[in-house]
Amino acid sequence: MRIVSPCTAGIRTTFIRMICSMMLLVSAAAARNLAAMEAPSFSASPFFEATRGNALEYVYYNDKFLSELIWDMKPMLSAGMKADAEWRNGVSISVEGSLAVPMNTGIMEDSDWFNLYYYNQDTEKTNFSRHEAELLYGGSLEALIGKTFKAGGGGKRDISVTPALGIRYYRWKWDANDGYTQYASDSGAYVWSEDLPKTPIYGTGISYEQQYLIPIAAVRADLSFSTNLKISTSVALSPWLYCYSIDNHHLTGYDYHDIMTGGYLLEPALSLEWTAASKVVPFLSLKWTQIGGLRGKTGEINTAANTISWSYAEDGAGPGAGLETAVFRAGVAFALN
Repeated sequence: MRIVSPCTAGIRTTFIRMICSMMLLVSAAAARNLAAMEAPSFSASPFFEATRGNALEYVYYNDKFLSELIWDMKPMLSAGMKADAEWRNGVSISVEGSLAVPMNTGIMEDSDWFNLYYYNQDTEKTNFSRHEAELLYGGSLEALIGKTFKAGGGGKRDISVTPALGIRYYRWKWDANDGYTQYASDSGAYVWSEDLPKTPIYGTGISYEQQYLIPIAAVRADLSFSTNLKISTSVALSPWLYCYSIDNHHLTGYDYHDIMTGGYLLEPALSLEWTAASKVVPFLSLKWTQIGGLRGKTGEINTAANTISWSYAEDGAGPGAGLETAVFRAGVAFALN
């Protein structure tokens, strides 16, 4: 597997340059507004979210899966607040944050293909374990700056388009509790099967934390009706992400610190707003988020001996990470002026 081709690297460099140029242009427009003391309109939007999907953790060997851990968000419940400022010329700034409810979010499944490592053979799965996934904490932050352009319409409907740039941050942590393991090597076999004996595990076996820092480029199209209804569709993209994760293996005494870059984010979304009163706007939204393609380096720490060793994507090894979620949001926007 090629980690980053020259073509892909060139595309990412061009994209980052475009983001920087667009940020300068939009920031300059916002600065002109402030310099002219133009008062923006402000709104605050409390919301609740239900997330369903998985956080993904990988270990590679020879650019193939050596281990895969799937952490459920089925569901993950959150509450948050969004604040918006919009000037009359269409420049807008939005900031939002959310916190998840500590709770059981489903299960964690851990699969290994250790024959690849010990015998250099790409064979069947060798190990499997299943545990309760207990979310200790989770949250997100996002800031966007955009510019709205009228794209047409008239009469009973208006159409507008808003390109935006910004930054997003995710952080969450789980404990994998209780459950069982099925290790082929424990039974003198080399291939896992569902018929292998299940060895019970009590307490916390693994803790896992993921953090993402993601530059975002997005575009939103709004269709507004005279009946106080607005339908919006949007897509957010990023061709480069930063991810830092910590995997604590409590039973073996090893900690794994992963530093990953590259990858991609793809996020289409759909929302519906209805102006119930002059300053009250209930809304619903649904978005699909996919993150993948991240590779990097792992620092393996022996907590007893206090030693560290590294493995790298350039050598076909190292970590990977991903995210696949559907997020439903419901809230109310309140105009403040």
